[in-house]
Amino acid sequence: MSADSIDQVFEKAISTIHTLSSLKGYNSLPRPPAHVRIELYAFFKQATEGDAQTALTRPDDDSNDADRGVALKKWNAWHTKHGMAQIEAKKQYIQLLISTMRSYAMGTIAARELLGDLEFLWWQVADGGGEVIEDNSSMILALQDDIPDSKSLHLRREIYETLSALNEKKLHLSKHSRAGHGKDLKKDITRLSRLKKQVYWLASLIAKYAYFLLKKLLYNAVFLLLLFEAANHFQISPPQLANTSFSLSNFRKACEFLWNSAMRGTWTAFKSIYDCSSIRTIAT
Repeated sequence: MSADSIDQVFEKAISTIHTLSSLKGYNSLPRPPAHVRIELYAFFKQATEGDAQTALTRPDDDSNDADRGVALKKWNAWHTKHGMAQIEAKKQYIQLLISTMRSYAMGTIAARELLGDLEFLWWQVADGGGEVIEDNSSMILALQDDIPDSKSLHLRREIYETLSALNEKKLHLSKHSRAGHGKDLKKDITRLSRLKKQVYWLASLIAKYAYFLLKKLLYNAVFLLLLFEAANHFQISPPQLANTSFSLSNFRKACEFLWNSAMRGTWTAFKSIYDCSSIRTIAT
């Protein structure tokens, strides 16, 4: 096999890795174990950069730093390939990737198609077709598995898409209901604020009229008391007092007149307040 053909399959393998890494949702796949990923990394670095000792300084061993520990494991795995030719490292990388995909990337149609393309390309490049695929029947069975499983996989895909659509619809309805609840709450707050203003205006108007009426009654009562005190001071006789405006009957009449005036004023005030509040309610 030529170096150019191996480079072509190697680039295809790298493209396959990038595609598998980008799969999400239904097509997402489980990650291979850490030691497999480190071994793939070691072959890739040896194939692209050569020996580790000349390409990268060995990381320090720091047990307290997890990142440095992982970096050291990768470097050590890469260093185990010391002296391996880059062409051989590419071949080992392709073989290990195909083997790994057979174990961990058979869960979806998309992954199987990628594996089938890579295996077919490598089978054409490999000498006699038996260097990579130890048992060609494994590739044939893997490709044939797509036929009986296609219905079940298609059904699984439809179920997944249906559940995703239902979740999105549920999320949309939840947001819509929260938005509607927020609008109703805003309306209630506006209505309550308007009611508070009307109650405050009504209470202030009632207090104003009550203060006015109380002041008027108090002034009139004090005035009448002063008149009676003046009559007693000048010793006005009962007949004279009865004939004057300071008599008890006149005082009673005056009190009744003031009381009736106060009641009429209060009734007028409440009526005007009710009319004004009704007009405001209609206007709003």
